[in-house]
Amino acid sequence: MRHCRVAILGLCLVLTAAANSQAPDDLLREAEIAFSNGQFPEALGIYLMAKQLDPDNTDVLLPLAECYLENGEPEPALPLLKQVINSRRPDPRAYLLTAQALHLTNQYELAIQAYKGYLQRIPDDDPSRPVAKADILRCGFATRWQHSEAVAFVDNLGDMVNSDSDETAPALSPNHPDRLYFSSNREGASGGKRNMEGIADPLGQRKLDLFMTEQRPQGWTAPSPLASPTPRTAPTRV
Repeated sequence: MRHCRVAILGLCLVLTAAANSQAPDDLLREAEIAFSNGQFPEALGIYLMAKQLDPDNTDVLLPLAECYLENGEPEPALPLLKQVINSRRPDPRAYLLTAQALHLTNQYELAIQAYKGYLQRIPDDDPSRPVAKADILRCGFATRWQHSEAVAFVDNLGDMVNSDSDETAPALSPNHPDRLYFSSNREGASGGKRNMEGIADPLGQRKLDLFMTEQRPQGWTAPSPLASPTPRTAPTRV
């Protein structure tokens, strides 16, 4: 998280001179493109520039809050979403994003209220209704579990392992209990950034790739991508 904030600050400083010569609407279009390509830190930096140039532009509040959520920073998203909800015609998504931000900060009862507020403002056939209802149940379970006796603990692996990219499907090796495998589209993923057609594109996204980290006495090692699959004639054990 610290690295992400430093990167965003650096990006803001680099963009400041260019942003001063651009109209806020142009910056919003650039931010939308970056966001649609999954470049959330870059999009956040551009949205912040647009807000700085035009502080009264309320159109930036909702996408800016969503960028904060995508970057794993729910706290600064909440006051922005509150402004949207308090406006004359609030976008229903502001209630959903508020619920998600509260959910991420363990404010489960308030999150349930926000999820219900979202459900009250969308059509009965909206495809997001089942997901919101399921999240209400998750908040209810979490509220009860908060007061249960702990039977396990969760430990953040820290900046050495975590990044601002996607990390999914962690799995311990059955043969090496100090070895952890996971999927990620972080820097180093095979193929680099590509567009929807699979062509190399600096504005595209990386595909998920397999990475491994090992637990040492001093902590977890920096993740490294797995080598290409070996031939079937030379099987290996992970």
